[in-house]
Amino acid sequence: MLNADAEALCRTLFPLGKVFGGFFNIGSVRGEAGDSMKVRIGGDRAGTWADYSCDPSDPEGKGDMLRLIQLVKPWPASGDDLKDIARAIRWAKGWLNLDTMQPTDMQRLRDRARLAAERAERDAAANAEKKRLSAWHLWGHSGPLKGSPFERYLADARGIDFAALGKYPSALRFRGDVWCTEAQQKLPAGVSLFVGVDGQAKGVHITYLAFERGGWGKARLENAKIIRSPLYWGAHIPIWKGACGAMPLRDVPEGTVPRVSEGIEDALTIAMVDPSRRVVAAGTLGNVGAMRFPDRVRAIELVGQHDKPGSKADESMEKQIAHQQAAGRAVSCLWPDPAFKDFNDQLRGARMVTA
Repeated sequence: MLNADAEALCRTLFPLGKVFGGFFNIGSVRGEAGDSMKVRIGGDRAGTWADYSCDPSDPEGKGDMLRLIQLVKPWPASGDDLKDIARAIRWAKGWLNLDTMQPTDMQRLRDRARLAAERAERDAAANAEKKRLSAWHLWGHSGPLKGSPFERYLADARGIDFAALGKYPSALRFRGDVWCTEAQQKLPAGVSLFVGVDGQAKGVHITYLAFERGGWGKARLENAKIIRSPLYWGAHIPIWKGACGAMPLRDVPEGTVPRVSEGIEDALTIAMVDPSRRVVAAGTLGNVGAMRFPDRVRAIELVGQHDKPGSKADESMEKQIAHQQAAGRAVSCLWPDPAFKDFNDQLRGARMVTA
């Protein structure tokens, strides 16, 4: 019942919050304005939330609506989690008017919650498909990578030698007028296609670009790279097909061991090192573990980065390895030299700065 009314409950708990992109956004459980904490308000996971400013191991960094009530309401500290959750349950029942509700009214409330959840799930699925089609349309109406500002960024700022590779990845394109919410205007951008293991387009990865100091680079934005379409999760950006030629991932022969990179630049760098290998990019670190492969792919090689030990990225990498292993795949890792954060930095000679 709380999940079905997640948005209304959030508005009660957090007057400064805002709804955007299927989430109720707020700074933290303290209630300040911001978007570090997100509460899902639709779909089958409505009512789940996470505070992305917290450490992943922080027990107060994620949960359900009852846990949120427990953390937000100013209960006197009891030192007893069972007593605290009991107080949260009493408050929730009062908010839902359950204490005074007749059995027939209770059943109507349950039915309303069930119907609302089913409607929200249908709406979320329809919205996701709409975003997928919009992303597919954006990529389909983008121009070729060759001769574009996106090529110049990858070649000049990132050291990618397309002449040495001999061809351009077909999944990477360029468009000069991609809407940027952060900048509130259209910007030039690289547009890269996410493809599912079923061969269908699932979304796009966008790299916003700017021309500065005589060359093309990433735009000076807090989020210069974004992903459109929630259906990208589990899909991949086909960077390099290697010895398999034009063969899609779902048809690769037995024994193929794809190399999996988080980012596009690292993936292209790895393709330059060994063009015979299949290379795919995940777009985000979390998607590395979610990425799906055909059953005949029994092993993958992850392209690692030297993140600070104990950092969120370092811990996340371990989780991604565990997710792929749980799916029955052998996982090995390819690491850059210790002086460099990633392979593209190594290619460009950009050493890590150590204190």
